[in-house]
Amino acid sequence: MLHFPLFALLVVAAPRPNLPVRPSQSESPVLAEATRILNAVKSTTYVHKAEVDEDAGIYNMDCSHFVGYVLARVGSDALKEIPKEPKHKYPRAFLFCDFFRDIPASSLYWGRVKTLAEAQPGDIIAWRMADLDPKKDTGHVAILKARPESIGGATYTISVIDASEVRHFSDSRTDGQTGIGTGMLQIHVDANGEPIEVKFNPKAKWHPHLFGIGRLIK
Repeated sequence: MLHFPLFALLVVAAPRPNLPVRPSQSESPVLAEATRILNAVKSTTYVHKAEVDEDAGIYNMDCSHFVGYVLARVGSDALKEIPKEPKHKYPRAFLFCDFFRDIPASSLYWGRVKTLAEAQPGDIIAWRMADLDPKKDTGHVAILKARPESIGGATYTISVIDASEVRHFSDSRTDGQTGIGTGMLQIHVDANGEPIEVKFNPKAKWHPHLFGIGRLIK
């Protein structure tokens, strides 16, 4: 009979750590819920004071309320990990960004996506103004509808579901319509593959921001 040291048996028996692997695209609860809302919309307008009537298909809200609303329905405990201001129901864009840029090791629900190329459908991308005025626009937050696509050099396109008052490339919102919809954005990345600039539509300028990408992992 072969005999092994006790410590060797303990090493073999030790469980493997759980890795922060996100489910496949078809299993993404964030994307599934965002798509459900998108298909349910009958009336939508971009406003900071939200109004939601599920039965009537009314979804009047801004970008952070939209993402917060989605998370509240599919991951309320995950949403609670993201800081928010006392008078706000959900975190604003800059708080989504800050949290995703530095997700604490104690987080049970979130994993940081460092490079844009690693992003997957259902991930959440947020950016914030470098010179932040809390009383004004703090940035933007959106849900990825598909994997980012490289269009050459340091430029990618991303397909998103969001609430916006600014038109995107290939926007589903009609001229003059704001609120929930889909569209494409262009993103510049740095030498490390991390996003650094965004362009909303062909007529827009490139805007440098601080970016964060988060993935719901539980």
